[in-house]
Amino acid sequence: MFPHSNHITAIAIAIAVAFALVYRRESNLSNSLLFSNCNIERIPFSSLPKYFPQTNGLVPNLFPKPIIITHPHHSRQSLFRSLVSLDNITNTMHDIDITLSSSNSYSERRRTVPLSTYISEFTSTTATATATATAKAKATANSSWYFFGETFSPPWTALLSSYNLPPCVSCSDSSSVALSFGLGGLLSGVSWHNHGPGFSESIVGAKHWLVYDYDAYPAGVPGFDPNLRTIDWIDRVLKSRINTADKSFFQCTVNEGELIYFPHNWWHATLNLDNYTSFVSSFTTEHK
Repeated sequence: MFPHSNHITAIAIAIAVAFALVYRRESNLSNSLLFSNCNIERIPFSSLPKYFPQTNGLVPNLFPKPIIITHPHHSRQSLFRSLVSLDNITNTMHDIDITLSSSNSYSERRRTVPLSTYISEFTSTTATATATATAKAKATANSSWYFFGETFSPPWTALLSSYNLPPCVSCSDSSSVALSFGLGGLLSGVSWHNHGPGFSESIVGAKHWLVYDYDAYPAGVPGFDPNLRTIDWIDRVLKSRINTADKSFFQCTVNEGELIYFPHNWWHATLNLDNYTSFVSSFTTEHK
């Protein structure tokens, strides 16, 4: 005699959750060298004036290498962080329709859903279990969805008005900066791509960054596949190259409250390391 269907469902969920927890723990162990490695220079916020004396502590235009700015003052984004917390954004903006894009290199596919639907897809218990359990499956980046970039409507511009711009020369003129807000779940992220210079700030949660100097690989990074997810590129390509002395490759985890500067045209891919992450990218207009 078979158990009641509710019992079967409960057992299935419990197994999925247990698998998710084990996967994340084992993934962190097996990838500890990958995610703990950091060869991007990390500069405390308070040290910026010493690092950039000629610009009064502001990151100069077209800086030639990536840097991470750490240890900001606790109040720097306190208001904005509270506004985009999971509880607050779910309660205040749940009925707003958002446009998702595919998380591959070209982000060419689109899907419109209520914000609450998207958040529930990656924050529910079963969603988290599914994300981790399928991390090694044959999913592709062009079949997964991501909210980032299309945040120019009045509700989002009003929200972003509470965001403090990065410390950069071009950021002194807000009209020279285009802001984009994003949300994602565990193991989500965008595959390898490139564009102009700017910053990305982890508001809630942590994000691992992979960066390549464009001049070293103008035709694409090693193992480039526009539809290969970041987690799969790490498993299939980075692990086999981890001991190679490639001075054009950089990686580091940008923790909550930290900012990364990405130079003009440099290749980069990202991987979110928490069940709920929110972040802001500042695309800057920079000239010598």
